Amino acid sequence: MTNERMAGPLLRSVGVPVVSLFLIFGCYCLFIFWEQEGIAKQLYSWEPVMTIDYEIKKIGQPDWPTDKSSESSEEFEKWVKELGTMQNAMHSSKYNEYTISISYQYEYQGYAGDGNTLSPFYELNTQALQDPQLHRYLLRVDHPPLTVYVDPDRPARSALVRGWAQGDRWGSLVLGGVLLPLSLALLYVLVRPVGKVEELFK
Repeated sequence: MTNERMAGPLLRSVGVPVVSLFLIFGCYCLFIFWEQEGIAKQLYSWEPVMTIDYEIKKIGQPDWPTDKSSESSEEFEKWVKELGTMQNAMHSSKYNEYTISISYQYEYQGYAGDGNTLSPFYELNTQALQDPQLHRYLLRVDHPPLTVYVDPDRPARSALVRGWAQGDRWGSLVLGGVLLPLSLALLYVLVRPVGKVEELFK
């Protein structure tokens, strides 16, 4: 068998799995885009209302209690509670260096609701928690009026953020739009039967 005839099957055996991975990744990027588009479309049908009251504050590492005489002291118990609050905030924000505690109340058509997240959608809430610009706005000392977006069909669902960062959503579309047709073209070149038929006559 010549080197040229050996190179064909070897190239296919290596290239097909690699190209298939790019194809799967391209499909995943497009899936992420359409998933985020669906959430954005749903959120823009939610109705804005002003909060009745809200509290958003930055959470940091609590100071160790100065009273060390007894672990059951009130100061120690307060420290334990603050530490638990900080750990919960860190868990929800994952990789974000900022941790915030959110609590707000609202009324919508006679329904009294409350919330403690930026969004009921996990992916959007996680992304928003990693946005330092949004945190700076929420943590303003002048305590500006805050708009809550309420699901008219299910008033118990509410959000403080209404959409995604444009770059993330459109980036997934561009990446998936390039990888998907390119992977299909490469896959066709690798597995097309024409080359195999030609090899029979060599």
